[in-house]
Amino acid sequence: MKAYVYHGKHDARIEDIPIPRANPGEVVIKVSLACICRTDIHILEGKFPVNPGIVLGHEVMGVIHEIGNGIKGFEIGDRVVVPCDTACGVCFDCVRGPDGMGCTVDGSVNRGFLIGCLRNGAQAEYMAVPYAQANLCKVPDSLTDKQVVLTGDIITTGLSGAETGNVSLGDVVAVFGLGPVGIIASLGAKLRGASLVVGIEPTLYRAEMAKRMGGVDIVIDPKKQNVEEALRDLTRGRMVDVSIEAVGKEETFVAALTVIKAGGVLSNLGNHGFEGSYSIPLKAFLGGIGDKKIVSTEAPGGNDRMRRLLLMMEHRGIDFSPLVTHTVNLDEIKKGYEIFGEQKDNVIKVAVKP
Repeated sequence: MKAYVYHGKHDARIEDIPIPRANPGEVVIKVSLACICRTDIHILEGKFPVNPGIVLGHEVMGVIHEIGNGIKGFEIGDRVVVPCDTACGVCFDCVRGPDGMGCTVDGSVNRGFLIGCLRNGAQAEYMAVPYAQANLCKVPDSLTDKQVVLTGDIITTGLSGAETGNVSLGDVVAVFGLGPVGIIASLGAKLRGASLVVGIEPTLYRAEMAKRMGGVDIVIDPKKQNVEEALRDLTRGRMVDVSIEAVGKEETFVAALTVIKAGGVLSNLGNHGFEGSYSIPLKAFLGGIGDKKIVSTEAPGGNDRMRRLLLMMEHRGIDFSPLVTHTVNLDEIKKGYEIFGEQKDNVIKVAVKP
């Protein structure tokens, strides 16, 4: 099969490698659609440690091709979605934590983030799914591949920003960065009852997409306005209850901390990488005595989480497919990385179709 294989910093190539086999507890899927994620860009930039020889990609849906021993309830030909965090579902941390977000069965700090990181991922014609019983979820016939492909990563991640931030009825929420995760985070805030959602985004087409999707009420361009002053005016001095950081940069992290009120929450979704360090200004943190909370989330997984998200799409008519603005063939994947990485042609998300 063809696959996009990582070989080191700024080096990945389309290669022919063997089609994987389904080991016990695994399922092999024929990839219907995959996506390129900002984390893939971080890997190629050397900001996220991955061993050479790994097939990249962790946003995926497909059709079951082979079923390993020990898997029940699935058949060859089933359409399935795969969460990017394929936690084992049975270790101590999985059993006690939400959606497997603590799995250490692989002996690392990846907490279930295996595919496209510790083992071969989705930017290929076929992919083996580890711990399939705990993670695979059948896709309803009423939902298209394009609607579903984002479920296992940016949909579950974006919505979790509001969940972990505990957005409550009537809250004012500021979302820093209206990329795909930020746009979905704004929708999550609305779903949880936020009265006002303000997006912080300098790129016009992303601001327009966020408004089109219905999650954002007002957009502030940080290149044209002072964000703190603008939010102070909008909230009559109260500032925001919850801010969601969906960029992964120190300046947005500090800004998100600065604009929450005493007792507010900064919900971090941005991937900040593993290099360097941040300093938290004590004034923004109210000297440590302002009851400000900093929480973080990474792509809650598990088959029940996937099931719930698909039910929400199916029965509430929430359509995330407009976020997939570009599609490339696997042979054209370098072009897709260029478009997505350099934010060309009004891109939001790039899908890869084997």
